[in-house]
Parts: sequence; C-alpha cells; structure tokens
Amino acid sequence: MAQYCIHCGAELQEEGKFCHACGGSKIAGVTSPGPPGAAARAPLEIEKTFLQSATVTVTNTRFMVPNQTYAMAGVTSVRSERIEPKRGWPIFLLVIGFLLLFISEVRGVGVVLVLIAIAWLIVLKPTFAVALRSASGETRAIQSQDSAFISSVVEALNQAIVYRR
Repeated sequence: MAQYCIHCGAELQEEGKFCHACGGSKIAGVTSPGPPGAAARAPLEIEKTFLQSATVTVTNTRFMVPNQTYAMAGVTSVRSERIEPKRGWPIFLLVIGFLLLFISEVRGVGVVLVLIAIAWLIVLKPTFAVALRSASGETRAIQSQDSAFISSVVEALNQAIVYRR
C-alpha cells in the first residue's frame, strides 16, 4: 500500500528519510532534518479516508478531485458556495420577444421568442462549489449541481482538517 507525505501529500518513495517533493521528514512529529537519533522516531502517519466517491477522495493528507490533488496541510478553511446561473441571454431574448409582440407583422416570432426565453429561465439551475482557502488564496476545487454531494465533501474536508490538528 502506498504511503503519502504528511506535509505535501506526495507519494513517498521507499528510499531516504525525507520526502522527495517537499523535503519534509517521513517520520510523524519530526519537522526538520537533524542529526541521526536527534528526534524520537515515530511510525509513518496512516492515511485515513473521510470520503471516497467515484470522483472525489478526502483523506487526512490529500483532497483528490479529477485532474487535481490538494495537500490538506496547506488547506486552512473550506466552505460551500452557491453559484447562480447567468440569466443575461434569456432575459435579453425575453425583452426582444416582448418588443416583437407589439409589431403585428412579427407577433408570431415574438410569441416563440418569449416561450423559448421562459423555458430557458426555468431550466437554469444553480451550481454548488467547494471553496478551499490556503495561504496562497481561495480556489473552487470542484463544482456540481448536487448540493447534497457538495455538502458531504465539505463535511469530510472539515473532518480531515480537525483530524490533522
């Protein structure tokens, strides 16, 4: 079973006492390199999984989404975010349709445009996102129209943050 750095989340190689990616100690509780025997040698930290789904994995060391892995050591806070859909084009179409209703030669086109705009506005749904904050700023890690899924990811991330402290 692969093991991962508790500092940056990179997969650890067998050789050496330090992570090849960040230089952090592979030993839990050791924060900087020192002479041999300078610090008590604790076993490597076991990676605990808080959420495993088809697209998202949350552990105490990593947050993995499609095409991206975030180190939990760098995450300072997490929240869900509601993103409203852009309604500019359907409203524009609705206004044009209403204006065409007053011109008798193109009234039929106006009715069709109004109906299309109303249908378009009805099918627009909000998107929900997981917003991660770190020392380098805030990023939206994953987005979905399923608010329950985003809530479960945020809950798992909060559990992972509390667990690692």
